[in-house]
Amino acid sequence: MTYRQLNEQSNQLAAYLRSTYAVQAGELVGILLKRSELLIVSILGVLKSGAAYVPVDPDYPEERIAYILADSACKVLIDEVEIAKFKEVAGEYSKANLAGINQGEDLAYIIYTSGSTGHPKGVMIEHRNACSFLHWCLEEFGAADFDTVLGVTSICFDLSVFEIFYTLSTGKKIRLLSNALAIPLHLNTTEKILLNTVPSVVGNLLNENIDLSAVKVLNMAGEPVPHQTISALDCHRMEVRNLYGPSEDTTYSTFSRIWDETSITIGRPISNTRIYILNEGDRLQPAGVVGEICIGGAGLARGYLNKEALSAERFVADPFLIGERMYKTGDLGRWLADGTIEFSGRKDDQVKIRGYRIEPGEIET
Repeated sequence: MTYRQLNEQSNQLAAYLRSTYAVQAGELVGILLKRSELLIVSILGVLKSGAAYVPVDPDYPEERIAYILADSACKVLIDEVEIAKFKEVAGEYSKANLAGINQGEDLAYIIYTSGSTGHPKGVMIEHRNACSFLHWCLEEFGAADFDTVLGVTSICFDLSVFEIFYTLSTGKKIRLLSNALAIPLHLNTTEKILLNTVPSVVGNLLNENIDLSAVKVLNMAGEPVPHQTISALDCHRMEVRNLYGPSEDTTYSTFSRIWDETSITIGRPISNTRIYILNEGDRLQPAGVVGEICIGGAGLARGYLNKEALSAERFVADPFLIGERMYKTGDLGRWLADGTIEFSGRKDDQVKIRGYRIEPGEIET
């Protein structure tokens, strides 16, 4: 699919949503589709209509799908049935760009993460959050030598925001794969690949002796990066980065270029981001002393959908900047002498599996 085809089809879908469902700025539209070019068309179509998209993975358990759809109360659900309806009348809608109706503070998307109460919680990301993140991406990867991004991440996981929107903002190619298991099938190529995934996937590729010579840029996020993974990579031939950040701060909050196994940290804040390491009294910890990682800045989400009390508990007033907020991550870390941050684990019993946050409370329930 070309950029022109993508733009025209998403314009038609946006016009269809406005005309058929009177979609307004900031309203919610669910997307429940298998991975194909129509998934990208649908995401862009929803955004162009002015609505915010709510991703739902068709491989999720039925109970989780039902909860997300009920909690979000989406005005429309774009599934295979809705796509079929749209295709029947697509020719009636203009391929031209629609007039924008969004403001920076409007919702762009809601991603559901695991919740300790037994149900996932919807993180509300605004357009201005995503735009700030993408500006940093364009700056950080501006000189990176690649031409194709492998889109391997579910749209329900925020690494997909980087894979989809950063790629499209550069005019480069995104190759949408079914999942990370398909990566080896797309590495025997003359293309220069950017791979954005979790460290456990990279570890599996290395264990299976997969040739990574086509990978020119490797981003790892969502889990701590093992030393043995870095030892097995040529970090001078390819650009290797460790990226850290919760969904509540729009994908990535800190970054580190890794050169060898002695330099594995979560790095420094990305642009327009503040990182504090605080003690139990919300006082700054000295360098070298472990505390809770708290985040402020332009990427900070609006809060959790329909969970005002939890939002107030986790998104609090920034004690160092009047009128600003910060997010209490529950992650532990410490400043090192060189100004980077070392990740030290969790305050609670939350775990991550292949980059996905899992609250034991959700499983127990």
